[in-house]
Amino acid sequence: ANVGPSDDIWFPTIDDKMAGLAFVKGLGVQAPKIFCCSETLSDLKSCIWSNLPLGHEYVIHVMGGTSSHSNQGTFVLPDGAELGSPSPSSTLYRELLRGESFTTAQIESMIESMNGASYLVQKFILGSS
Repeated sequence: ANVGPSDDIWFPTIDDKMAGLAFVKGLGVQAPKIFCCSETLSDLKSCIWSNLPLGHEYVIHVMGGTSSHSNQGTFVLPDGAELGSPSPSSTLYRELLRGESFTTAQIESMIESMNGASYLVQKFILGSS
């Protein structure tokens, strides 16, 4: 018999980013530091602006919404960005997964268009190649 995600009781836990982090930490495995976790885009922007200095590298995960089960809802910002700034500049910030650079307004617009149920911001850790 084929067993799909809806038939597997572990799938919802493994698919949930926060539950996955709790699971690996429970095993003693190091995971990237969590800077922010919020349910609204405005709280996300406020948390980033208040807690992460410009140039601080981080990853934003848009959870739920139209980005579920893909990397479309993941934004890897190795140089940070001015998310939440009351007066963002037109500076372009690198986003590694898309291989392009975007202004803060463009990043915020992409995140908003995904209608996320929640948002998670973690430290970006450059892996070895």
